[in-house]
Amino acid sequence: MIRFRNLTKSYGTGRGVFDLSFEITDGEVFGLLGPENSGKTTIFSLLLGFSTPGNGWCSVDGRNCHDHAKDLPCQIGYLPEQPEFPTAMTGLQYLRFQTAVRERKSIEKGIRTAQRLGLNLEEKIAKLSPMDKKKLGIAGALVHDPRVVLLDEPTRDLDQAARHCLAELIREEKEKGKSVVWASREFEEMERCCDRIGMLRRGNLVNIDDVAALRRQKRQSYILTFSSEQEAVGFLKENVEVQGVCGSQVTVAVTGELTPFLPVFEKYHLMGWEKVHQPIEVLFIHYYGGEIRG
Repeated sequence: MIRFRNLTKSYGTGRGVFDLSFEITDGEVFGLLGPENSGKTTIFSLLLGFSTPGNGWCSVDGRNCHDHAKDLPCQIGYLPEQPEFPTAMTGLQYLRFQTAVRERKSIEKGIRTAQRLGLNLEEKIAKLSPMDKKKLGIAGALVHDPRVVLLDEPTRDLDQAARHCLAELIREEKEKGKSVVWASREFEEMERCCDRIGMLRRGNLVNIDDVAALRRQKRQSYILTFSSEQEAVGFLKENVEVQGVCGSQVTVAVTGELTPFLPVFEKYHLMGWEKVHQPIEVLFIHYYGGEIRG
């Protein structure tokens, strides 16, 4: 459905995307993982026909995105990282506007999406919270039932209930054979929904792998809480990488899942454990080493 061939768009000083060649199939949720200014939004701009490639090309359903830019709004649903709206409209008026622009008649899918997200479409957009504006952006991206969906930081501003609902919506689009591209800085969010993830570093695609493989390789830290400091000290002799000790708590590093280490934990009075959130920089350093900036 989506193809990239030697796609390059340079903005100078190392910014842009460089020599991208990969494909995204029908019914696939593909993740673009990278920090700010790594090229995720540039890729969306090229797919939408907003930008002209410096070299190479990208296509949707066999059509060159630059040459057929006028046809793309009917095929693609797009959620920007920070959607902008005509604030004098209500949510319902906005969905009607979106369908009219795409020469569609029914807004039923947009209404159903908004209802599932808990959004009141009768409210003026000017009065909506950042979370409700993001919900309206999601409804607007799906209202015309596009074959391709582009999501730029889709979980930003959403609470856990809305994130769970979004994941369900995306799984349903996948089951219908749609192609979804999910761009984010958050690996934990993407691994719930994506089939494969491509890692972007300074505009270069440094790795593509399926989520299961990435999860097996992922290095994760856990804080283990023991019943006493003596228990924690005793645990230090085990064959586990220890990152730190604070009283009865020990922080360990594990590659892959924690499950294989459960027999070790059973020898101690373990009160519980907590996964430590890892920023994207830690994940990239684990795979590629060194600092990452953009």
